[in-house]
Amino acid sequence: MKRTILLVVSIGGLLISLAVVRAQADCPLLGDVSGNGILDCTDVGQILEMSVEKRPVNMCGDISGNGVVSPHDASLVMSDPNYQGASGDVNFDGVINCLDIMQILEASVGLTEAQNACGDLSGNDVVSPHDAALLLDKYPSLSACQWSIPSPCPSFGDINGNGLIDSEDSRLIMEYSVGNIQLSVDQIERADVSANGAITPFDAALLLEYLAGIIDTLPICNITKTTCDAKNPCPEGLTCYSFPNIGLRCAQPDPFDYYLCPDLGKPSIAEIYPGIVMCEPFIKSTPEDAEDIVSFNVETHTVTITRHNEIVSSEVKIKSTAPNTGVLEAGGIQATYSGELSISGEKLILENSQINYLPEYAVSVSDTPVISSVQEVNLKQQDNKPVYSVKGVKSSRLFFFIPKKMTVETNVDAATGKVEKVDKPWWAFLADE
Repeated sequence: MKRTILLVVSIGGLLISLAVVRAQADCPLLGDVSGNGILDCTDVGQILEMSVEKRPVNMCGDISGNGVVSPHDASLVMSDPNYQGASGDVNFDGVINCLDIMQILEASVGLTEAQNACGDLSGNDVVSPHDAALLLDKYPSLSACQWSIPSPCPSFGDINGNGLIDSEDSRLIMEYSVGNIQLSVDQIERADVSANGAITPFDAALLLEYLAGIIDTLPICNITKTTCDAKNPCPEGLTCYSFPNIGLRCAQPDPFDYYLCPDLGKPSIAEIYPGIVMCEPFIKSTPEDAEDIVSFNVETHTVTITRHNEIVSSEVKIKSTAPNTGVLEAGGIQATYSGELSISGEKLILENSQINYLPEYAVSVSDTPVISSVQEVNLKQQDNKPVYSVKGVKSSRLFFFIPKKMTVETNVDAATGKVEKVDKPWWAFLADE
């Protein structure tokens, strides 16, 4: 291939154009050093290796035409409008094979920047087993790669029914998740190795992680099919937890040790009974007309209420003392609750009712708003809604001159914040408060 360069020189004030023909390597597509007919990350990787003498120089990589293959030429390939981006060929050998799958799976041991760019098929700037699953879906022949080991728990992950977990199982899950194939009811049950109630590329990625030895079990192996609640406890050795999408299940203790969220990160566990396994962020921004958000942060053991984008109450603690009984504390006020207290979709729920107001608010609107005058605060379900009962003592003068303590109970709707009822002694009408 020849390249013509136009030089413009000035001689005695006269501009003269000279056409210089420079010989260049004979290549159908400049920059395509891999010879696969396109410009992709394989070419970038090979050019970079040529620039540090890790690979014989191919002058098709001399994009700049300066007679040297350098990192600058790699950047020129990446800026070409026809550049195809990530191909999955992380070892830059020009072939997509089992070695690429394995290197992507072992990305945690360290890939170069160029290898990361080539293995990031999902385009999220992170190389993970999800990218290996995408590569396996793109090249079904890779399912023949010789990886096959027994399932850590019988049948789960074995989609093709050969008694083992292999890359073919991962490919089948990937194909099903994108709607290319159908699976039987039994296969679908075995495919949900993430135990999140859905068959997604995440399940395929988990199988590849297991095959590569990155994880030594699957989340589903620690979660039984047995449902539970406060009235139906789990067998000895198991604990009741609410898992994303599948609800309450008897499972091994400490889900933090075995449950994986879709981003392959660890979950947060709400320390109430039943425990709640959460993967979503604790606090979300909301428009000004949005509902209140109540969220639980297991690391700080606090609940935070955000109302109209302002934090209304924080440093709230939940402590379970027995099934369906515990203490909800806010602003120095403790409310003893009865009933199943849980968090669903970042909402604080008592039985089936949402709690939007915490104990400190209930006291502030009660007939005994001074903390020192409060004797007890209870939270329970009453007439199908959550209600605080604030009991306190206030000073009064019977017959307007005899000092007498008056016990008052104020009921406050925990959902609306409205005072429902105030109970006083029968003689209250004879007293001056």
